[in-house]
Amino acid sequence: MNQKIKNLILITIIIVLIVGGWFFINNSSKNTEQVVEEWEFYTNEDFNISFTYPPSWEVDTKAWNSMIFIPSEEKPWNPKIPTEINEDPRIQIYFGESIRERLGPKYFPETISSAILEEWLEKGKKLEERGDIVKKTINGFESFESIETYTSGCYKVVYWRPINLDSLVRIQIGCESKYLDDFNQIVNTLEQID
Repeated sequence: MNQKIKNLILITIIIVLIVGGWFFINNSSKNTEQVVEEWEFYTNEDFNISFTYPPSWEVDTKAWNSMIFIPSEEKPWNPKIPTEINEDPRIQIYFGESIRERLGPKYFPETISSAILEEWLEKGKKLEERGDIVKKTINGFESFESIETYTSGCYKVVYWRPINLDSLVRIQIGCESKYLDDFNQIVNTLEQID
């Protein structure tokens, strides 16, 4: 083969890869947006919060100041061994004082602000109870994301809206759950309602 034909084949391959990559990226983002648009809308006026979640998921709001979202195909979820906690498919959301109660009042700060929460998270990181802390803004409110490790397993956790303890939201899922993408999309739709 002469050099001109080799160059033409190489250029054709590069163009196909670029166009294919562009098409994949554009369609992936459109599909994700379309999926989230088709999700159910949840509003809780007691805690001034709203977000979306997959329509096939079941919601349990019977517990005090908390709720659980679970994919219908995973219900009931019964881990057989403690390490299966890492794969926990449930998204558990805790509000305000129930966060202190769940994590232990003597370990969790009495009052919360962004600075206090960040300091508390960093302290846990030094004790190797949690991984790296990612600080970001979700719909106008500061949030902190980390992996929290317990003797029974680990959870991916997001603390959102650390203005004070009453407004604080803690949302978690197993750190190796197959529903981590859904979790991330739910977290990104968190909004305060007035």
